[in-house]
Order: sequence, then C-alpha cells, then structure tokens
Amino acid sequence: MPKIEAAKPEVAKPDIALERAEKKRLAKEASEQLELRRQAEEKTRIEKENADRAVQAEQRRQELLQRAQARREMEQELARQAQEELDAEETQMRGALQRQQARSSRHAQLVGEFQDRIRSKILGYLRLPQHLSGNPEVVFKVMLLPNGEVLRVILVRGSGQPAYDQEMERAILKASPLPLPNERDVAAVFRDDLILKFRPRD
Repeated sequence: MPKIEAAKPEVAKPDIALERAEKKRLAKEASEQLELRRQAEEKTRIEKENADRAVQAEQRRQELLQRAQARREMEQELARQAQEELDAEETQMRGALQRQQARSSRHAQLVGEFQDRIRSKILGYLRLPQHLSGNPEVVFKVMLLPNGEVLRVILVRGSGQPAYDQEMERAILKASPLPLPNERDVAAVFRDDLILKFRPRD
C-alpha cells in the first residue's frame, strides 16, 4: 500500500520591500536621534560656553572693581599720610616757633635783668661831684673779658661836665667785674657791645 506524505506547510517568503522600508525607517530614526543628540550636545556646549563667559566677565568685573577700590583706598591712605606729615610739620614748626619766642623772651628778660644789675653795681660806686647842674647824659662803651672784668672804658658821648664823666668812668672801673649771665648767648650781648647810658637824676 503506497505511503501518503503529509503536505508541508508553506513558509511565508519575507517581504523584501517591507524589510527594506523598516530598515530605512529605523536608520532614519537613528539618524534623527543622533542629530537630536548632537543638537542637544551643541546647545549644552554653547550654553556652557556662554555661562563660562558670563562667569569670566563677572570675575573680570569684580577684579576691576577690586582694583579700583584698592586704588581708591591707596589714594586715600596716601592723602591721609600726606596730611599727617603736613600736620606734624606744622606742629613741629609751631613748637619751634614757640620755643624760639620763649628763648627770645627769656633772652630779652635776661638782658634787661643784667643791664639793671650792671647799672646798679656801677651806681653803687658812683660819687656825684658837687655843683652838678641839670641832668646830663653820658654814654660809655665798655669792653669786657669773658669773666666780666672790665678791659676798657671808652667815652662815646660826654655829658658836657668832665667831672661827672670822669666820676662815672671811675665807678665803672671800680665795679669790675661786672655781673654777667651764665647763658653764653646772653653774656655775649654784654661782652661784644656793652653800651651804658647814665643820667645823674635817673
């Protein structure tokens, strides 16, 4: 009895056109996804560059502000120092002027004091001549040694009454040594140019 073979099922043949279309679609999607990713990355890169530039610009601005502030502070400090130096110089000058005025005042005071002491000592030795008329003035220049010793007496202007002039010169010589201040600059006033004026009635 002959064998009857079962019929083989038909295998569907792949649709090559559909397969190609699907591959093309997938490739297109992949390309689009790649392009979208590239665009996103480019956008991110640009945004990052912009952000970096903004940060750099802000840093630069802050740096310029800090430099300007530092320059202002330096200028203010220099101005303050200059003002302090000026104030110190003015204070020093005022102090020096005050000291000079004090020395000048003390100098004048000592000169006046020792002029009175010299006159007083000389007049202590004076014996007015009899028959002296009026109140004549006689002027002498007296040269002194550093210790006050009278070195020389010069008649600068006579009184017109020789007896009075001679008695006045004798009193100056007898009063030697004349009192002098200890301060050298004041004593020099008397040693270098001591001019004495006398009137018998003063």
